[in-house]
Amino acid sequence: MTTTRKQKLQRNLKLSFWIQALTEIRVINVVSTLFLVHRGLTLAQVLYTAVVFSIVCLITEIPSSYLADKWGRKKVIILSLICSFIYWLIILFASSLPAFIVGFIFCALSFSLMSGTDEAFTYDTTCELGEEKNSLKALGRYFSGRRIFKIFSPLLAVLIVKDLTEHQFIFILMIDLFANFLGIVLSFFIVEPNRFLSVEKIEAGVIKDAFKIIRSNPGITKAIFNRTLIFIASFIIWRISSEFFINIGVSVILIGISASFFQLASFFSSRYIDKFLPKITIENRINWLNYLFIISLGATLICLFLFPNKYLILILYTLGIIFETMRGTLFSEYYNKQSCSYNRATTLSLANFMKSILDIPILLLGAYLITFNVNNIFILSFVISLFAIIFFSLSNKKTVSVASS
Repeated sequence: MTTTRKQKLQRNLKLSFWIQALTEIRVINVVSTLFLVHRGLTLAQVLYTAVVFSIVCLITEIPSSYLADKWGRKKVIILSLICSFIYWLIILFASSLPAFIVGFIFCALSFSLMSGTDEAFTYDTTCELGEEKNSLKALGRYFSGRRIFKIFSPLLAVLIVKDLTEHQFIFILMIDLFANFLGIVLSFFIVEPNRFLSVEKIEAGVIKDAFKIIRSNPGITKAIFNRTLIFIASFIIWRISSEFFINIGVSVILIGISASFFQLASFFSSRYIDKFLPKITIENRINWLNYLFIISLGATLICLFLFPNKYLILILYTLGIIFETMRGTLFSEYYNKQSCSYNRATTLSLANFMKSILDIPILLLGAYLITFNVNNIFILSFVISLFAIIFFSLSNKKTVSVASS
């Protein structure tokens, strides 16, 4: 490897971090449900947009990841960012459910193109640099890019939209649009890492081989269901959280503070995830985080029905989503260690493919239940999480140990 090539690869890690940071700033997120309701949607319709997102992901997940393995990570990352830019433009002007659906279609396309591709890009960069043993650390730093601006953006958002007026929402959407544009500019400076191609395996078929990995490896299968179900359980609560907390008397400012704390905790936990319980396997670390998540969720339910206190509910909710978010980097490392370089993006994206399948019935059920009582969403989330922990906890086999990461 030439010195110039090595320098470009090292720059990859920095550029991907800042691309992630800029495109994930999403100032609107902390008040996104309030924004959608402001533009005329009901909470059930908010969940319907999430269903549309999942359907599009289901259709495009495998083709997009196949494209990443065949066409190249860099091109697909750029295409993803362009789709995201179109999404922000549409959301800026949308005022009806059909318009928002079109916007979320482009958002889903962007997500499908990026999912798996960015993680494979980071992992393969570390491998070409000869630093595969530090891949967990590199992935942790990459994922921390999602949080660095989000530490401050929720506070910025609630300060700007404190009155929840139209021009205030437009202002923060313009921030997100501009940040996305900067991410597109930076993406043109990354370089494609080598993927250590195997001609024999490529001829066997990238997608077919990835499915074969999952069928023959029960550990990956359980990991996919474990990650997906608990993520969905966390997501359906997050999706309605801002409107829920406003309705029980929590101020917009306090919602922003809790969101900033969540992002701060998630930033450091992602960046230093290799320090979390380093003496045990990745499987056990994931299991511990699952237990902490469901304990937080169970305590939230107790507060909702027996000891209603809006501040305690907010604290427990925030802790729960922190524990769930911490799992992401560990799962990425788990998948990376058990898939081949040439089809790593496809294997990672199969996990998101399964998520899209499970998303649809769960989100539709959530949209139905919320028409009766918003608290039903918390009950649904708890049941899903309990099911995942009982039937899909990861085994203690040292298939992916700390030593290997």
